[in-house]
Amino acid sequence: DCSDTFMLCYDWLVDEASKHLEKPEGVEGPIWLALRSDFMPCPAENTVVIELEMERDKLLVFDMGKWDYILNYWHIPKDEKDRRSFRRALDEKGVTNQSQVMMTQFHPVLKREMKKSWSRLFDENIRVSENDQAICWEIKMEWVVMVDGKNPRDL
Repeated sequence: DCSDTFMLCYDWLVDEASKHLEKPEGVEGPIWLALRSDFMPCPAENTVVIELEMERDKLLVFDMGKWDYILNYWHIPKDEKDRRSFRRALDEKGVTNQSQVMMTQFHPVLKREMKKSWSRLFDENIRVSENDQAICWEIKMEWVVMVDGKNPRDL
């Protein structure tokens, strides 16, 4: 039921991330990376954990909180003044839930402003949380250090 909602966000991410990090031909979407072990997904059957060492310019690091804002169809404010200004604009239009801006056709100006704010995802100076994650477009064998805690050459 919510796939269209998430696809809008992920399609936006692919388009926007490709402006910041060259996307190899044929790549359709990003590979999500945990930067800390406590942010890794829980182990699941038929999955492996791959530890990588790669150059910083091969990935995009961003505040997980800002990604949550995008998934919730929220405005990413550049500062407190911007947050208050956008909230005032919502109030003037009678919008009580900012997610409604993206889910209806009633507020095209606010929608444009909201989507424009999402580009702040990659602005390291704007923080809404202390937790970072990263994406990359590909994984090369020379970056693989461990696979499920084992040296990949021993597998």
